[in-house]
Amino acid sequence: MNVIAIILVIVVLFFSRDQLVEAWKNMENANLWILLLLAPVQILSYYAKGMGIFSYLRGRGKLLKTRRRTMAAMALELNFVNHVFPSGGISGASYMIWRLGKKGICAGQATMSQIVQYLATMVAYIILLMIALIVVAITNDASNFVVQLSATFVTAIIFVIFFASYLINDRQRLKSFARWITRIVNKLVYTLSFHRKRRLFKRKQAEKFFFDIYDDFLVMKKQKTLLIKPILWSLVFIVCDVMLFFIAFWALGVPVNPALVLIAYGAATLVGTFVTTPGGVGGFEGVMIIILGAWSAAGVVLARVILIIGTLISGYVFYHMAIKSLGKPQLNQPIDLTPDDEIREAKSNGKSNHSKC
Repeated sequence: MNVIAIILVIVVLFFSRDQLVEAWKNMENANLWILLLLAPVQILSYYAKGMGIFSYLRGRGKLLKTRRRTMAAMALELNFVNHVFPSGGISGASYMIWRLGKKGICAGQATMSQIVQYLATMVAYIILLMIALIVVAITNDASNFVVQLSATFVTAIIFVIFFASYLINDRQRLKSFARWITRIVNKLVYTLSFHRKRRLFKRKQAEKFFFDIYDDFLVMKKQKTLLIKPILWSLVFIVCDVMLFFIAFWALGVPVNPALVLIAYGAATLVGTFVTTPGGVGGFEGVMIIILGAWSAAGVVLARVILIIGTLISGYVFYHMAIKSLGKPQLNQPIDLTPDDEIREAKSNGKSNHSKC
């Protein structure tokens, strides 16, 4: 796994080679003292993203004995995995399920915590986007295209949130979805493995796994305050992420409206999720430059290169420490979807090797 990670780091740097050259040229015109601000803001950004997950779990009575620095390390590991494995965040989600499993968190609850983090990020972005639209309307810094794009984002995010709530709110609907997604995923895995692997999920396990998520959803409906901290941490995460680009522009002496950067950041993040290059290299920068304008190329590229290098260096160190102490994550093995109640029952009968949830 270490060898694979190193190879993937090299791949990321290879795909970023043009940006690396361009960033090196831009460094001559940048204020290095201002650029140094990128390091603490980046660390706070990744920590806030991780706390979007961990604060929910702590609200459920989990990870109470886990130290803050351990959670910070886990957040850096998550971002490292998401950057070196171009899978739209799936690798990071699988890694975090494995990582949290070592802390006694079952797959269903680990998955639900990440769903909460994604939804909280969407809610936080809508809040910030509405503020940004008001600002650019007052300053007249945005074109009609940017305003229309922002409105589309808001509509799409609201649709996703309502659809997810609609799906999870009904046990029978969730059961039907579990059967459908199991059939689709297993068929896809069967095709991509050239008929060597017949299935990744078992239908019954998938159903019980989603029922575990359903149980967590019912708890959230009764304890709505569980969502407050994830949303607040998501606000911190997005503000810090946008500040990283603002700092790069500041270091280059280029004036820019932070509200416009926020809008471009949201579009770039969405596109970067679907780009197959590691870390979304190329797609992310391209979208930001299209929305902000050609004048922004130097600042966007400079910020992205520094952030990618920072992610690879800091993330790999903690990732290496984690797999050295905990063993290699078997992410290529069938995912254990056994739900919490079944594990507890099996443990009470002395028939399970699962960790306590």
